[in-house]
Amino acid sequence: MPQIPQDHVCIKIGQKLDRLLPSYECCIFRVHDELRQVNEKAYEPNIIAIGPYHHCNENLKMMEDHKLRYLSHHLRGNTEKLNRYVLALRELEQDTRRCYAGTLALDKDEWVEMLLLDGCFIIELVHKFKDRRFREEKDPIFEMDWVVKTLQRDLLLFENQLPFSFLCELFDMIEGPNNHPLFVSWVLNFFQDLLPGKGRVNNIIRDLKTLYKHLLGVVYDNWRPSFSEERCNGDVK
Repeated sequence: MPQIPQDHVCIKIGQKLDRLLPSYECCIFRVHDELRQVNEKAYEPNIIAIGPYHHCNENLKMMEDHKLRYLSHHLRGNTEKLNRYVLALRELEQDTRRCYAGTLALDKDEWVEMLLLDGCFIIELVHKFKDRRFREEKDPIFEMDWVVKTLQRDLLLFENQLPFSFLCELFDMIEGPNNHPLFVSWVLNFFQDLLPGKGRVNNIIRDLKTLYKHLLGVVYDNWRPSFSEERCNGDVK
């Protein structure tokens, strides 16, 4: 029986289906236009872009030098370490892209550079906040309180996130493997004075790399009321 030739529309739809990513892999999204129109500034970072959505915003370029400075402070001239990081992040390029919804304009090299600079900055920032001994003398980020406060706010924005699984992979390279609870403790310490109460430590024994999707998820999961607290407050019926 002769094979029926495919219609060009069928071929076009098939190509789109091949490019379609599973929805469950996306964990970082753009804010819906209807929400943004209510108060656009509420969803825009003030001083730092993290991830691809605001990467090309010229108003946020000032912090790119600080990202480079933090990477330089960590590397201390070790180009072999830098090369090892870049090669490892190239292997994560496709997996990290799948975490974002929508069209992403960055090419492969730009993507890897973004991952390294943004990821290293976050890890170095929360570490320096936790332990003053690791800060450079007269670090401008810690010289002015408003900068830290603004970074705390920007790093909790929905569109301004990196996949937490990636941050854990990078943390393994920088601080040593299988110490993700330490990283989570640094993150919670960084945001502690921004949020009410002392939060609570999540005691679920699971791989933290898969438990959380991004920094916002870490903070939400550790500051939201537990079921027992809701019962005590009369919120559970």
